[in-house]
Amino acid sequence: MISTAPLRVERDGTHRFRGASTSGGLRIFGGQLLAQSVAATAQCAEPGDEVRSVQAAFVAQGEAGKPIDYIVNPVHVGTRLNRWAVTAAQRDTPIFTCSVSTQRPSGEYVDGSAMPEVAPAELLPNAFDVFGDGTRPAEFGAAAELFDVRYAAPSPWEHFARGQRAMFAQAWFRPVAALPDDPAMQYSALAYASDMTVFDSVLTSRGLCWGHGRMVIAAIEANISFHGPVRFDDWLLYVTECGVQAGDRAGVTGRFFDMSGRVVASTSYECFIRVFRAGATPRP
Repeated sequence: MISTAPLRVERDGTHRFRGASTSGGLRIFGGQLLAQSVAATAQCAEPGDEVRSVQAAFVAQGEAGKPIDYIVNPVHVGTRLNRWAVTAAQRDTPIFTCSVSTQRPSGEYVDGSAMPEVAPAELLPNAFDVFGDGTRPAEFGAAAELFDVRYAAPSPWEHFARGQRAMFAQAWFRPVAALPDDPAMQYSALAYASDMTVFDSVLTSRGLCWGHGRMVIAAIEANISFHGPVRFDDWLLYVTECGVQAGDRAGVTGRFFDMSGRVVASTSYECFIRVFRAGATPRP
């Protein structure tokens, strides 16, 4: 088993929960807020209900190392479809809010997406071994303990070294050890992973990479659709593509494929990005 603290919350009342902040940098990693919000909602939902979607907004920069309080309020609880409003706060100040939908299991699945042809994960190096020299944001510190990440397409650093640009990114993900056999933990793990490489294509579309140049890049909004039960005990391929960039913002869409080629989840993110000239001082 691995330490699942970034994916878990403890109940602190009927609809109140508390999560530990385990990010390695000064601010809280957005994937952790997503993961713990899903975990909190799952504890309020009916047993057996599936988490189906998350629509989130990152309101303010959280403080790493300080506990995070979550409040889950039922917006609509029906016989089949349910919706919950989640607010994350530190010292009574909201830093994150999201809407989470849950529902009774449904067996219907229709999709025409084709999984890209990429090298098997077993033949690729672990990204944290190759680029574990501080070039990724410090907030990714806990991620290396949770996931084995392997780039199936050239990484941002490889594109940068070659002077190339790309509008998409592809990376394999798998937990470094078995997760607890708890459906909520599986959803939470995927939500956490969805924020890890999602902005790589934003950087490579501009000829940039992590750790080179002075920039600010942070998630503003995130949306995740789970297309059924999630099992994160084998490799998932996360394919992301950069969309429109305008007004210091950039949009990215993504899909998680399992080993059979099925899309288990879809994502869309919007980030704030600003690149500074040499000598300028970045500000969040």
